[in-house]
Amino acid sequence: MFHQIFIRKADRHSQRFLFRENPRDAPEIYLMNVAIFGSTCSPASAQYVKNKNANEFKELYPRAVNEIVQNHYVDDSIESYESVEEAIKVSAEMRSIHKHGGFELWNWLSNSNQVLIGLGEPLPQRIKKFTPDKTSDYDRVIGMLWSTHEDVFSFSIEMKPEIEALIRRNERPTKRQMLRIGELLTLTDVENWRWVPSKQNPADIATKWGKGPNVVTNSVWFTGPVFLLLTETEWPKQVTLSSPTEEELRPCYSHKSVQFPTRIVELERFSQLNRAIRAVANVYRFVEILKQRTSGQKPSAGPLTSEELQKAERHLIRETQWQSFPDEMVVLSRYKLKPVDEQISIGKSSNIYQLCPTLDENGIIRVDGRIGEAPNLKNEVKFPVILPNKHPFTVLLVDSYHRRYRHCNPETIVNKIRQRYYIPTLRIAVRRAAKACQWCRIYKASPKVPRMAPLPLARMASFVRPFTYVGIDFFGPLAVKVGRSNAKRWVAVFTCLTVRAVHVEVTHNLTTESCIKCIRRFICRRGSPAEIYSDNGTNFQGAARLLKEQIDQLAVTFTCIDTKWIFNPPGTPHMGGAWERMVRSIKTAVELAYNNNRRLDDEALETFIVEAVAIVNSRPLTYLTLASEEHEALTPNHFLLGNSSGVRQPAMETTASTRRILEKVDKGVSPYADQTAEMVRRSKTSNRRGAGVGSWRRQKK
Repeated sequence: MFHQIFIRKADRHSQRFLFRENPRDAPEIYLMNVAIFGSTCSPASAQYVKNKNANEFKELYPRAVNEIVQNHYVDDSIESYESVEEAIKVSAEMRSIHKHGGFELWNWLSNSNQVLIGLGEPLPQRIKKFTPDKTSDYDRVIGMLWSTHEDVFSFSIEMKPEIEALIRRNERPTKRQMLRIGELLTLTDVENWRWVPSKQNPADIATKWGKGPNVVTNSVWFTGPVFLLLTETEWPKQVTLSSPTEEELRPCYSHKSVQFPTRIVELERFSQLNRAIRAVANVYRFVEILKQRTSGQKPSAGPLTSEELQKAERHLIRETQWQSFPDEMVVLSRYKLKPVDEQISIGKSSNIYQLCPTLDENGIIRVDGRIGEAPNLKNEVKFPVILPNKHPFTVLLVDSYHRRYRHCNPETIVNKIRQRYYIPTLRIAVRRAAKACQWCRIYKASPKVPRMAPLPLARMASFVRPFTYVGIDFFGPLAVKVGRSNAKRWVAVFTCLTVRAVHVEVTHNLTTESCIKCIRRFICRRGSPAEIYSDNGTNFQGAARLLKEQIDQLAVTFTCIDTKWIFNPPGTPHMGGAWERMVRSIKTAVELAYNNNRRLDDEALETFIVEAVAIVNSRPLTYLTLASEEHEALTPNHFLLGNSSGVRQPAMETTASTRRILEKVDKGVSPYADQTAEMVRRSKTSNRRGAGVGSWRRQKK
């Protein structure tokens, strides 16, 4: 049925799959045009299409449409009818409806052969199977087993492996399996339970005594306690000790009525404190307008005043304190107007006992201190308001300060709040507000650095010459002067992925032909690489295409025709970081040549580029401590030139001791030494610049 349902073109990409006939070929991408088995959405799509197709025949076949919509699941259904004629009629209508949608119904089953004959279905042939399978003569219908011959439904129950293992005595039962008390309570009556001494209880063998039960067939674990073989009168009886009750203990409850202030708004429904305060102020304004209209006065109009907003804020503070400190509010309110010597302090078990709380003229609890007579401090600074830590009002208050000071340093917010309010563990509340702030979560989030992938084979190759695995990239253009005009030049950077050495070639443009010539010059100087890595530049793609088309002609030029060119996927510059970093190093070294907007010619540019390469190739590849026994760090030039700078060691000065050493060496020279000296003298006569061992030998003679 699934393959009869077409998928929208926009949704077909969710059913991509790869396929190739030859394992050596690159896999090709295919899209399934129809619904497939195994897809989560296929049953739902099939159900929708099936119902939509059926609803088109709702007026023509109402009974069949109702059966399809209500009793069909995908392409399976089960119905019951009063007569054979009704079954044949409705089934034929359902077959016609499904056929109109491209769905062919087959494999009909019925407990009446007349229905099958009326539908044109073959009669079932019963074959006796000599197998232990009890369901061999049953047909499966939507999770049930149906014997059409006997018209009986049955279910196949498979036993869990752990239960089967317990029954076969292959495993030791776990504690969870032993504590299935709920099943015992439903199958037995507590009045039929009898007491068993702990020493004779087989259940305690698995949990208390020894290393576990004895699983022998005739052990107590399987046969039960020994006293079960005796008469019931000889079974052990539990002795209950009854203690006489001298007095009757009755629970005593004390009730205390506390009148909370009217809750005007639900703070949980507000995201900002300013909105909650204005909502409460509007309620007070509305009540005041009703009072004014009742007394015949002119109602107040205009925006909310500062006094109304302060009144609303005080109401929210009182409501918060009554909800968080009800006992303290009752004690402080009851003895507020009494003399100081008659006032009773709150209990020591209170969380705010050590703050010496006091109630002000507005019915708000404040911290009482010793700086009440300070003339230059505001009253709210001398006596800050006490607020709970996690109350919705406190959360909105801290969030308002967090927004007011532009999501700044938490210590700034703590300092500002402490000037008016006392909140326990204030710093935790401030951090909680910053963590819940959506702006901070977006703009202050630090990206999660992914784990670095394993190095590719080209970076781990050993016992290969330099530039066997190469990454190539271009940078530029660089302006040069050609006569009286200016021209552009680009630089091709070849990076050895194994020893991290660099080779450069200057190109006049970024065409494919220029790229091929550049690679040929590189191969002539460094040898043919095994693999070349690059990004998806058009010049690289063209070069790879021409290399593939002209492989016969290039085989004569290249020393190795097995060079493999690997392109990075589009839009992944990070995959070329190994050579992109070398491009940056060379550009940094070349920038000095272009200071003050100087114009270089081709020869000067090539000189600067080569000198920059020499600097980059002399960089250390490893970190060398000052206390290391090695005097020189390993550099790419060690692999290319034998040492870090490529300069040979200066010759020793000719002293008396060295002359004697050289004379001894001359005595051991082969008979061809004189001929060699003569060849050196002749070469010196023909070339005035000759110097070295030959000239020294002539002076010696």
